[in-house]
Amino acid sequence: MRDSDKIAGGQQTAEKLSANNELRKISRREAKDRGCEVLPNDIIVVIFLFFFTIAFTSPFGRLDMTAPINQSGLEALLDSSRIGVLDGGLATYLEDGLNFDLSKGPLWSARLLDEKEDDVSNGKGQKGIFDAHLHYLQAGAGIIGTSTYQASLESFERAQYDQESASRIMSKAVDLACEAVNTYNSSSNAVRPLISLSLGPYGAMLSNGAEYTGDYRRTFLAESDPQREQQPSIEEMAAFHQRRIEAFVVQPSWKDVGVLAVETVPRADEALAFRIALENVVKSHAQRGIALEKKPVYISLAFPDDRRLPWPPLNAGSNNDKDGDVDMDEDEEEDAADQDGAVQEEMDWLVQIVSDTVVQGQESQWPISGIGINCTKPYLLPRLVERMSASLATLNRSASEGGCDLERKRSALGMQKPLLFLYPDGGLVYDPVRKVWLTPSTAGPYGGDNSAASWAANLMKLAKRITSSGDASFPDVWSGVFVGGCCKSGTDEIRALCQCRSL
Repeated sequence: MRDSDKIAGGQQTAEKLSANNELRKISRREAKDRGCEVLPNDIIVVIFLFFFTIAFTSPFGRLDMTAPINQSGLEALLDSSRIGVLDGGLATYLEDGLNFDLSKGPLWSARLLDEKEDDVSNGKGQKGIFDAHLHYLQAGAGIIGTSTYQASLESFERAQYDQESASRIMSKAVDLACEAVNTYNSSSNAVRPLISLSLGPYGAMLSNGAEYTGDYRRTFLAESDPQREQQPSIEEMAAFHQRRIEAFVVQPSWKDVGVLAVETVPRADEALAFRIALENVVKSHAQRGIALEKKPVYISLAFPDDRRLPWPPLNAGSNNDKDGDVDMDEDEEEDAADQDGAVQEEMDWLVQIVSDTVVQGQESQWPISGIGINCTKPYLLPRLVERMSASLATLNRSASEGGCDLERKRSALGMQKPLLFLYPDGGLVYDPVRKVWLTPSTAGPYGGDNSAASWAANLMKLAKRITSSGDASFPDVWSGVFVGGCCKSGTDEIRALCQCRSL
């Protein structure tokens, strides 16, 4: 609610109260004439305040912040095999498919939302975003992500925008996605697609590729600034995410958001920070007596390998001497098993941070609906999903069996098993140092088949293994799987995914 709306509402309320006072005087005289007992004004006020408090703070009031989150829109997009389809990479499709240059400044695809520069003026940039959304919908995507990955108040401030302009432009991204959905729906009988509010990690705001490494030093600051070399605290990251969420929640376009996604997260502590931010948004609204429509949320992680997130970096001297010499007497098989066990324990911890019903010792008021993996090489997904699935199976056990009874606790909050979101990169490989995309032939061991058909077939094969009941590698811990693409995937890949799903 805007401040001007609050002021206008307050003036109207005062006028109504003045008129109601006159009505009360007449009503009291009439009641006495009829022999009715009339309560004194102070008692009436106490009773009114009592019921007002109940209405706004109790679980039965209209500002109940513990109401289950409605996931029906997401569930409707799953087919009989419990698989749904996301869109592909928005920014790289705008570049490769629609010939926009997104390299100017810190806003990435959000630069197209304004008409500040000639190449996106007169609505050209906004039409490009609309067209990209529509192309993905026509290819078969059930969920489209907004052009807000690098959009934040801080990013816009660095691009010389004030907060009011930044909030308006950020909201426009949701409006454009909604226009695309409405246009598509006008000629389709399919289930209405959802809009995913795409939020990048803290590192995306830095505009230096930090989301690939997790190294969040603020290199955009002057070299003389002492904060330049410091990593942000959990509290700082939580405050960043809260400000950005609040900027969208207060806009009328919030009603059109179907799911909230924080993507390409390279750090476990940032996953926790985002959850803290969600809890703080709920508390802030409750304290101000403002209703909040909570959306389904998923947190998507970016892995450089099939073992762990990139941050914090492993201690190079943990198993080696300082000079790098390896102890040749060490039992290699036992060491490998120990390392694999440590990796699985770390994954257990990460999955618990994302999916638990408790945040910092308190029951979550905005629990998470799903976990994702994005901006990751396709061939890494099977092992990563195996690890995640094993973690959920462990967490679902009772405390006496080494778990935390997660599935039962989620059910008590009206939450199903988590959804899984998988949207790896396309066949090309990004080199963040040289800032170029490499073909599989020049990408070394990280390459792969970059044909849309092969990419889609492998991804859909994995999705069907996850949702089938006969694969021992994947226990039944997911309520469904959404698959799509990230960087360098486009409409061809999404169309191929839909074709593979129907086979």
